[in-house]
Order: sequence, then C-alpha cells, then structure tokens
Amino acid sequence: MTDKSVKKRDWLFGSLIVAGLGFMLLARPVVFTPQPAKVELAQLPDNVKTQLRQPSQTPVHGIDVSHYQGSIDWPAVAAANIDFAYVKATDGITYTDPAFDTNVASAAGTQLKLGAYHFFEADDDPQQQLANFLNAIKGKPLSLVPMVDVEVTDNQPASQIKRRLTQFLQQLEQATGCTPLIYSYRSFWQTNIGPDFNRYPFWLADYAAKPSPPEGVKNWQIWQYSEQGKVAGIEHPVDMDVVLDGAPRLAQLACDYQAAR
Repeated sequence: MTDKSVKKRDWLFGSLIVAGLGFMLLARPVVFTPQPAKVELAQLPDNVKTQLRQPSQTPVHGIDVSHYQGSIDWPAVAAANIDFAYVKATDGITYTDPAFDTNVASAAGTQLKLGAYHFFEADDDPQQQLANFLNAIKGKPLSLVPMVDVEVTDNQPASQIKRRLTQFLQQLEQATGCTPLIYSYRSFWQTNIGPDFNRYPFWLADYAAKPSPPEGVKNWQIWQYSEQGKVAGIEHPVDMDVVLDGAPRLAQLACDYQAAR
C-alpha cells in the first residue's frame, strides 16, 4: 500500500470518528434527557357538566377515600385538578379507618381542602359514635365541615334512625361549631331521613347519567357521580364528586374546628 493510500485511509477513518462523535452530541438531549411525567387531570363527563348550576365557572372536583384506595400519592392528586377530598375517619362506636392518620397527614401538605367523615351505624349509640369521631379528628388539620355517611338501617325503623341521627348531628355541630354534611342516596333519604333534615347540606350518591335527587330535598350541594373514578396518585378506583354551585359553595363549607380544640 502506498503512502498516498495510507493517508487517504487515515483521513476517511478520522472523518468517520468525527462524524460519529458529532451525531452522539447532537442526539444526546433526545437520548438522555428525562421526560416529565404526564399528569392525569380530572375531567367532568358531559352529563355531569349539565347539572352544574354555574356552568360558566370552573368545576370544583372532589374525591372521598378510605383505606380501600390503598397508598395515595397526595401531591399527585392535588396536581390532577382535584380541589377537595373527604377522608374516612370512623365507623360506629369503635372503628377507626387504618389509613385515616396517614391520609390526613399526607394530604395536609398540599393545597387540597380537606374534610373527614363518619359512617353512621343506626343501631349504635349516637353519643358513643360521636365520641369515636371526635377523638379521631382531634388536632387534625381539617378545613371542611364534617360529613356523616348515612346509608344503612341496621334493621332499625325510620323513626329510630331519625332520632339517633338528630342527636348525632346536633351534638357534632355543637362540638365543632360547623353544620355537618349528610351523605346518602335517594331512596334512603326519602324513607329514613327526610325533609326535617333540610337544614343540613346534602351530598347525593347517584351514578346514573341523570341524577334523581330525593323528593323534598332542599339543600343538595354535592353530587357523587361515580364510584369508578381514575385519578393520578391513586391506584384503585375512587369516588368522584362535584360541588354543584362551584367554588363559592365550597368556601361556605369551610370549618376551622375552633369549638373542637
């Protein structure tokens, strides 16, 4: 091989090396730069939008959770267009949800409005149920009025349910200084709660495309429109809620729990 051939070979080899290095440098931002994670934003189905009383306002999204949702990434939830959350605290006279303390502590570090709820057992003493709930929420950084989930009769007549629920709600309001929410569904409210409880804001559970609020209800404020929601930060299906009157109504549900401290 002549010197001229060697020089030509070396020149070609060097050119290939330079070209390869240049390609790697140009490609590096694409190959090595991490891509931001996608944030799954909560979106209202069209049928839900038609029920909003202030359709021009930004919808106020919410969720309600318990230990059934598993470990929750609360910053991810807050970044997913969720405005408020209710966390299960207690059930009956002895049960405390095992995820309550963790959920509240983690959610408190976000901008979410936070409330707690009690599952009402109609055959349990209302004062003992109240003591269980108040003990669980004491000192917790909550910002929304308490909610009472009333949806089982426990084989109690309507008159007994109404009497015990009245005692529970009145004493809860006195203990916290805030008017509680009642959560239930149409037939249960009509049969076992009724218009005598219209002074309490009502939270309707109804998964139909077009909800049917109870006959006679006057204070319907929140609609739980799905129990199969998917929200970033929550692995399992979650209840989805919307405030029918938007942000002004959510602001009216604020509670500072001064009386409970």
